[in-house]
Amino acid sequence: MKNWLYPLVFSILALLPACGSDEMSPADVCNDIIQVSCERLIECYTDAELEQLGAPKTVQGCVDARKMMLKTNTGLACEDFTVTTSYCMSGQTYSVDNGSLCIDILTSATCESYKQDASPGACNDICI
Repeated sequence: MKNWLYPLVFSILALLPACGSDEMSPADVCNDIIQVSCERLIECYTDAELEQLGAPKTVQGCVDARKMMLKTNTGLACEDFTVTTSYCMSGQTYSVDNGSLCIDILTSATCESYKQDASPGACNDICI
């Protein structure tokens, strides 16, 4: 697996069950986290850095690669996720607040902070 994909894969897997919000469905959260993280990747890294990471150089290329990886790793696409088809382990519940916080953090992060931690704490604490 390419290095640029590791933080996102874990964030997505953690975020997928975080979709109990009235406004967002599980599919919405999955798609949003992929879109936002790809936008940040392309915005924050130079072409040379993206090449070194083996990452696509366009947002759409990144989105396509990450959705393919999600499907390969989980057998599910973002559209397959529902509140009952989640990625939390048995006995865990999802935190809508942490899912929303993760999206907010990724959206508002500076490039410097994104490059240091592409998977902030809230993105790793969705299943509680």
